[in-house]
Amino acid sequence: MAAKIDKSRPGWLARLLVQQEEDRNREIAERAGKYVPKPKKDGQPRYVPLRVWAEIMFGEHAPGINTLRKWMHEGRIYPPPKKIGGRYFVSPDADYME
Repeated sequence: MAAKIDKSRPGWLARLLVQQEEDRNREIAERAGKYVPKPKKDGQPRYVPLRVWAEIMFGEHAPGINTLRKWMHEGRIYPPPKKIGGRYFVSPDADYME
């Protein structure tokens, strides 16, 4: 299960959300008995939810979800997010471009 997250460190919410997503994916894989893509070789996940990416990029000053969606539709996030199962996911190393 999930390890304890130190809330005093910056970016704790992003780490918590990524950890919860990994736990959820692991549980789904165990139930389905199917292959789930593994993270990149450096241990970084392939995709994170759009909100988690914003927390990673901007920390406590992350913009709201409506602003993130606007940026996404305007092509300001590169590489562009992907819609998977009704949710938007983006590469953790994606950049905001003005």
